[in-house]
Amino acid sequence: MSKEEVVVVEEPRENEACEYELEEIAEGFWFGKWYPCKVVKIRGGGMVDVVWGDGTETRRIPVRNLRKVAEVVREPVDEADVPVHVEDDEGEKPPLAATILLPLGPAPLRYFAVVLAWAAAIFLLICMTKPPESYTEGFWAATIISLTAATFLTCSELGAAKQTKKLKKLSYQHADGKRVGRLLLLKEQTRARTRHAMNDIVNTLKEKAFNVLHNNELLSKTESCTKGCLSNNTADVILSGSESVIEWGSRWKRLNATMHDSHGDGLTVRFGVNMRKLYFYLEPGYLNGASYGATPKPVLEGQREWAVIAQRNPASWRFKALPLRLRQIEARLANMFSADPDDLTLLVNANAATSTILKSLPWQVGDRFFTFNVDYDATHLAAKFLERHYGVEHLIMDISLPVSDIDLCSQLHQFLKKIKDASEPLPNLANICHVTSKTAYVFPVKELTEIFHAYGVSVMVDGAQAAGQIEVNISTIGADWYYGTVHKWMYSCPGVGFLVTQPHKQRCTFPLTVSYFDGGGYNEEFSYQGLQDFSNWMSVVDGLDFVDEICGGWDNVRSYCHSQARACAELLSKMWRTTPLQPSPAHYASMPILPLPNGAAHTNARDPIKVMGYLSVKHGITAFALIAEINGTPTLCIRCTCQIYTDISDWETLGNAILSLQGDYSSLNVLKGMSPDLLT
Repeated sequence: MSKEEVVVVEEPRENEACEYELEEIAEGFWFGKWYPCKVVKIRGGGMVDVVWGDGTETRRIPVRNLRKVAEVVREPVDEADVPVHVEDDEGEKPPLAATILLPLGPAPLRYFAVVLAWAAAIFLLICMTKPPESYTEGFWAATIISLTAATFLTCSELGAAKQTKKLKKLSYQHADGKRVGRLLLLKEQTRARTRHAMNDIVNTLKEKAFNVLHNNELLSKTESCTKGCLSNNTADVILSGSESVIEWGSRWKRLNATMHDSHGDGLTVRFGVNMRKLYFYLEPGYLNGASYGATPKPVLEGQREWAVIAQRNPASWRFKALPLRLRQIEARLANMFSADPDDLTLLVNANAATSTILKSLPWQVGDRFFTFNVDYDATHLAAKFLERHYGVEHLIMDISLPVSDIDLCSQLHQFLKKIKDASEPLPNLANICHVTSKTAYVFPVKELTEIFHAYGVSVMVDGAQAAGQIEVNISTIGADWYYGTVHKWMYSCPGVGFLVTQPHKQRCTFPLTVSYFDGGGYNEEFSYQGLQDFSNWMSVVDGLDFVDEICGGWDNVRSYCHSQARACAELLSKMWRTTPLQPSPAHYASMPILPLPNGAAHTNARDPIKVMGYLSVKHGITAFALIAEINGTPTLCIRCTCQIYTDISDWETLGNAILSLQGDYSSLNVLKGMSPDLLT
């Protein structure tokens, strides 16, 4: 067999096949290795553009690094030296070192840990030849622990070495050699950890046992109460000087001094019109609290006080007060939602939580993201973003409302089973709305989550319309992520959301903003994402106190809103001779959806805008109109948001305003007396 005949390319020609040599050669990389390429363009200064690899990467290199081969007769190549492209196997977990050892420190520290563990084990084994009687049990225990640790660390390090060898071979394919190889190694190690976490489902005995303890409602509430009290008391002691501008509880003392319980039910004020007049800045006829919420006067006062505190000494506030107060808020919210306070973090809104989850995950081309057709519009737009930027397929399951919980679960099971039976890839992630936004439908999220997990699909639950409106118990739902907002139903200032991430998903969940604590783990990274006005976040505590001190607790709030919703649905059904979209009060909570009279005949996209404009201009009513499919038929409807500042008289006024149109929502009736600018 003859050797290669090498001819140096002094005057390359375009479209000529050549070979390119690495400029940087170091230990662990191939010495004198040439890579096939093709010249695509001749540049000045002794430079040429070449394509290599799969033909998609173009590089500009000096001519001196090129050669052409006159006779391509190769000597046998050892298969072990062939570059290996490491494919990501979704079904295979990465080595233990990739998930445990690598984050602990550099290789020397890990090697030292292995040596130290074996040294301790050997020393104890030697000592056990003639141990004192009083130390026999102690020596046995220490020896077993040392041997276990040494074996574990050794196996993990061997796994890390094997993974590193594969990744180095991958780096050999790169023309930039050592520099890019090191970056590829880091990238693939991180991807191995996050990809595994992305597809990880709690399904092993060990994971299930940990999950039972971690999501225990009693333990979660106890932990959140303890941490909340500790954070609050510590902050009160440390920050007594900087926060002396506020007499804690003074708002509630002043308000309670002027209000009297004349009804004997423990409430300082009646719900409805009186509540709106005394505690809100709302105009009469505001019936759309589910869109943007409404903040009580005492909470706004608290927000302004927090802003003043922050400006007394901004540096001291940032480094001393803020961390403690944020932990206090997280603990209060975790206690309300029966979640572990270490799993909960604050964000600006639910959309930020959705983007945080979706942009954190290491998507691959061909992955699938699942939503229902009735999910929030912004979530569907986020799915389109994944399609454009990551090549992720958006799976949409169409359901027709109304639907019973049993039928919905059965339809989902059949949908996933059909995909599996066809040997198609199942979704990597599914989104469920706890309460849908437009159609205000309460979904059985616990049962749906169990079905998805049974098929190995991770779940994120949108609780933006659920938090505060209904009781939320995250520990029993079992979703991998649960997120929502605090301003819609919890009487806080706008710009406050939350995200609860289960521990097995925290390795693949990162904040949108990279800040000072990047690489410090889930809690550290989310603890501070840059400077902003935190007074809105601080007002969460004031909103929770408002419910406790003024409204008599969440049970009173929900009882009033739910009973008002039932009365509203009954009244409007009788007035309009229609039936609510939701089949029962359990499915609409505080937001019944009522079809308008003759609503099926008016399904133009602009009809809801016309109805809302008519109600606002002619009757001073702010309500939300929409087109919803009822048993497959598009119908013009009104979403009724029943709140503590509304009562049945508001819905009677709305009912009469709609009846005045006599079922005709065309431009003649609706636009009469309206400004043209209203519909632009």
